[in-house]
Amino acid sequence: KGRELYDRLLQATNDALQAPPSEKNAERYYQLLEENFRAFPDDYATLREQQLAWFRYFPTECGLAAKESLDKHSTLEQLIEKEHVRFQPLVYEDFLPVSAAGIFQSNLGDSRHAQYNAVSS
Repeated sequence: KGRELYDRLLQATNDALQAPPSEKNAERYYQLLEENFRAFPDDYATLREQQLAWFRYFPTECGLAAKESLDKHSTLEQLIEKEHVRFQPLVYEDFLPVSAAGIFQSNLGDSRHAQYNAVSS
C-alpha cells in the first residue's frame, strides 16, 4: 500500500513535469516532488496507522514488567498506547529502479516520458 502510494505520487510528479528530469528542469522537478509528496506521511506512527509500511513490534521494559497483570484481551493498539509495546519500521533501500531508469534513459538520449507504475519486485 505504501509503495503504491509512493509510485502514484512519483508518477504524478513526472506527469506534471512533462519531460524527463534534467538539470534544466531540476528546480521545477523538486518543487513538484515537494508538492505531490505532501500526501505521503512523514512519521512512523501515521505510516503504521495507515498501513503504508511494515513494522516489527517489541515489548518494552514497562510491558515486560506488567505482563502478569495485563488484560489477556488487550489489543496491539492498546498495548502501544500504554507503552507496553513499541514498534520499529522495517527499513530497506529501494532507490535503484527509479534512479537507474533515469540514468539509462538519459544515457540513451531517450526523450520519452518514463512511466513508474510498473509492478515492482
